Amino acid sequence: MNRLRLSLILMTVLLWGLALAGCDREAPRVIDLDRRIPESELVERQHPEGLHIGIGSIITPREGYIYYQELLQWLEKKLRMPVHAVDPGSYARLNSLIGSGKVQAAFVCGGPYISVHEKFGAELLLAPVVGGSQNYRSYLVVAKDNPATGYADLRGARFAFTDPDSNSGYLVPAWELKRLGEQPASYFSKTVFTGGHDRSIRAVAAGLVDAAAVDSLIYDYLSATQPNLVAGTRIAARSKPFGIPPLVASSTLAPILKQKLVRLLQAAHTDPEGRQILTGMHIERFAPIDDSAYDGIRRLRAELAAP
Repeated sequence: MNRLRLSLILMTVLLWGLALAGCDREAPRVIDLDRRIPESELVERQHPEGLHIGIGSIITPREGYIYYQELLQWLEKKLRMPVHAVDPGSYARLNSLIGSGKVQAAFVCGGPYISVHEKFGAELLLAPVVGGSQNYRSYLVVAKDNPATGYADLRGARFAFTDPDSNSGYLVPAWELKRLGEQPASYFSKTVFTGGHDRSIRAVAAGLVDAAAVDSLIYDYLSATQPNLVAGTRIAARSKPFGIPPLVASSTLAPILKQKLVRLLQAAHTDPEGRQILTGMHIERFAPIDDSAYDGIRRLRAELAAP
């Protein structure tokens, strides 16, 4: 009888122990699908102040800046979030803002793209298609009555660059002079940085400088939209083609927002309002571009850096 009672007591203790152990186990987690965060809210959390896009006045003529503003306003409506234009005035400052994440995407020249990609990991997104091509050139522009046909004819001239990091506005002419065994400071009588390709063209047209190196896209755009502005100038020489100035993204740009931005811009030419804006910019459409398109600029920079 005592043995039976002892067995019952032991069994009761064992069952209580198992019950208590079960109570200590973590309850299974339940995912409530009705509480999922909407994509738009997720993007807003990652970029609460909106999207900041760099539009450098360096590559945008004053007359064409309005179309970039309209493009950002169009994106703002499509993304349903604030989109702000940022113009710091130089590629060095713009690249710094991209690196810090204060600017999440930007339209930049090929040279600054290489720099911001190597230094801050910025990503190549898209590039415009102009005249069926994703290339552009550096134009050597002189006054209409200037007989120069190349850099070899410009010793002692007053020369306008655009920005120290600009491919068409500085690297190309510096490379051309190096081929002649010359340096800008000693070859030209005076050099200035205008901060914009359209400003360089205006400087030549006004006789403030004798020559300038400018982006072919800007010169061709002004030739079509402001013929009186370029009437007193001519193209003395054209460089070889380079990868066209692209749109890049900071490494801080939220992946969801990056995908939406790319998707919208790639389809902009199929949207009536988007197509009208692109037409005003003289852009046919935006399309992907491979990083190798900028290898020509990399070679140029390497040759300039070589002793």
